Amino acid sequence: MAEFITRRATAADCEEICQLFQKQVSSGNKQTSPSPETLKKDGLGKLFHILIAEDQKGASKQLIAYLFFHFAFSSWEGKSIFLIDVYISPEYSKKSVAKELFIHLCKVDTGPLVKLKSMAKFITRRATAADCEEICRLFQEQVSSGDKQTPPSPETLKKDGLGKLFHILVAEDQKGAKPLIGYLFFHFIYSTWQGKSILLTDVYITPEFTKKSVAKELFILLCKTAIEEGCTRLEWAVKEYDNEKNEFVAISNATNLMDEEGWCKYRFSKEKLVTLK
Repeated sequence: MAEFITRRATAADCEEICQLFQKQVSSGNKQTSPSPETLKKDGLGKLFHILIAEDQKGASKQLIAYLFFHFAFSSWEGKSIFLIDVYISPEYSKKSVAKELFIHLCKVDTGPLVKLKSMAKFITRRATAADCEEICRLFQEQVSSGDKQTPPSPETLKKDGLGKLFHILVAEDQKGAKPLIGYLFFHFIYSTWQGKSILLTDVYITPEFTKKSVAKELFILLCKTAIEEGCTRLEWAVKEYDNEKNEFVAISNATNLMDEEGWCKYRFSKEKLVTLK
């Protein structure tokens, strides 16, 4: 017998759906959530629809997941589906529940033409060695525009210490053909004044995504990383035309160290290093 089934929700399921809401409120992933009465009043089955996963093996059948969606209309392609929210009880997160809900959603009858739309256009995450080819493709975009001259190869990124010497956050397109649409390089440093810190070294967003909050979401993930790693501060250098890093200044109201503390940044190139006696 299957561990769970997926089906359309009815008004009778609203109490249990709201119990799943409350799990998220308890974990901090939701702040406020609608009541069962609100779900019914606001148009379950009309304004919006819910697919649910129901445990079949427990002493009493219970809901373990939901997926909210509604129908929309595209003046380019016709009737479509917009996926709004999905949640799986943590203890079932590795049991293909999300996959089965998604398969069920794909089978929902929308008429002769269906276009499935997801709310998230991109996600941000830590890069792995498997991303190096794509990251170097983004380097080449900058070479073509004249913003970089001789960037490292995928092999160099791996050899020089991805995940050890330096770290990369990436933004991944969830709808288009190009997987990676942006990156942010950083590494950990140590301040003898305040302790463990992060230095942001490079950020790039593919031009067609520069107005879609990609840089902001990468920066938010970096800030979360700094907190999780117990860092006391986050630093970066900015050029006048560096749009993304200047955006970070505006978001964070960061301190200008030149103005407030008189710090200057110097660079000693490889050519000068080898001539030092």
